[in-house]
Amino acid sequence: MRREGLLSVMLLTIAAALATAFVAGSAAVGFLPWLESALVLFAVLCAALINRAVFFAAVFALCFLGFLGLYYQTFYGIVLNTNIISVAFEANIHEIAEHSEHWSYVFVLGLSALVTGLIWLCRKQIFTLPWHRRGAFITAGWAGVAYAVILAPRPVQHGFPLALVQEFQSYYEQRQAVVRQASARTDISKLSSKELFNVDELTVVLSIGESVRSDHLQINGYGRPTTPELASLPGLVSFPDVLSCSAVTRTAVPCLLTRVSVFDERLSFKETSLLSLFKKHGYEVTWISLNDIYGFFNAPVSVIANEADYKFFRLDTVAVYDHAYDQQLLDMFRHALKERKQRKRLFVLHGRGSHYNYAQRYPPAFRRFKPDCARPLPECSQEAIINSYDNSLYYSDYIHGQILGLLKDIPALMVYVADHGESLGEDGVYLHGLDHRREQRSVPMWWWWSEGVGEALGAKLRKVKAQTAKNLTHDNLFHSLLDCVGIHSVVVDQRQSLCSDGMKSIAYDWDAKKPRVVGVLEP
Repeated sequence: MRREGLLSVMLLTIAAALATAFVAGSAAVGFLPWLESALVLFAVLCAALINRAVFFAAVFALCFLGFLGLYYQTFYGIVLNTNIISVAFEANIHEIAEHSEHWSYVFVLGLSALVTGLIWLCRKQIFTLPWHRRGAFITAGWAGVAYAVILAPRPVQHGFPLALVQEFQSYYEQRQAVVRQASARTDISKLSSKELFNVDELTVVLSIGESVRSDHLQINGYGRPTTPELASLPGLVSFPDVLSCSAVTRTAVPCLLTRVSVFDERLSFKETSLLSLFKKHGYEVTWISLNDIYGFFNAPVSVIANEADYKFFRLDTVAVYDHAYDQQLLDMFRHALKERKQRKRLFVLHGRGSHYNYAQRYPPAFRRFKPDCARPLPECSQEAIINSYDNSLYYSDYIHGQILGLLKDIPALMVYVADHGESLGEDGVYLHGLDHRREQRSVPMWWWWSEGVGEALGAKLRKVKAQTAKNLTHDNLFHSLLDCVGIHSVVVDQRQSLCSDGMKSIAYDWDAKKPRVVGVLEP
């Protein structure tokens, strides 16, 4: 019994140490989450005693995940959840590398190997028990794991490592849903629709901003000149606080372009986007993105982009990732605008915007706010982080000023809206991916149209100016863009259109995890 007692103490010590790292790297802080994690980890380690290879593989994996979570929680305020896991699996290696120095992964791997090695030195004490006596630990371990997974109350299931397993499972289910539904979506262009007035010629540009928070734009009252080009346009209509669908691109963009609601995701991946309706009514649709494509049928954004007639991505240019400025997006758009001769055109632009690493989003000539910092975020001062972010907005303003210059002499409508916001150190949190953070969900939107849009379309668009004080969400874009250009369909809700006299806005409040509807405001 002495050996059994020694083994129990050793496994409990390992579990307690790992639980400390896990809890420190998660949002669950306190003695109870730590105790729950320690007990579950103890059960996992007991279950892994089936042989040495399984046991030490489990120890190394748990150490790696624990220390990795601790690193990102400590330096970025990021908790490993479904959104973060999706970014890790769907981002390219360059984007992942931007979030940390190579030494951080070497450190995490080295520390995991060191801890595993120290435990390896005790392998004789762990594995000297005869199989029939070690079997009691294994049986108890599997019973504990089964209880935690199936029968335990939710707090236990949401402790580590089960919480991370659930997040991985959630991501896997989302991916499978995208793959399964990509070819079986309802084509909304086949539903009843018509044009309410004749549009002979119109260029519509929808620019999707990247990681832009509304309160850092000059046109929304920010104290710095981050948008001087936009601020000089008298006809621009700005909406300073729009609630985004999500805090990550992969879910925010599909929601933005479909009938999926901020408050109800049941239509997610089940219908085609507004691109299909524009195509039905004679618009040639071009998707231009400076981001990398991730498969046409398994990444949510790629599924939407595949509806376009023409598609261009970063890999279609000579731009290298680290210096792929939005100038390349502008060049691709200028070329497409010249080459695409269709009289009715829709362009969807998705640039790099203000996605981290901020200082790599703009060329040196746009370092207006100094000092800035191109190193990984933990190595930068708070002042340099803000300056770098504001410089990226300043550069994006220049790019959009150039785009508007190309549109001013033709019948054109341009709409800009960001996919999600960004945390810049509030409560020690940086970047995005946390849906409960207000600054990661509050995004800007603005509308502009040229004088040549025509009387019927102009009369519709003038109604947009009356809606600036209303609560808006990403939901409004789908219905507004279609309705404003005169496309009437059974899927277009007039109550959510900025061009409708009867538009209603939703009153919402924030609970512990996400915004919730608390009422509907009359027009």
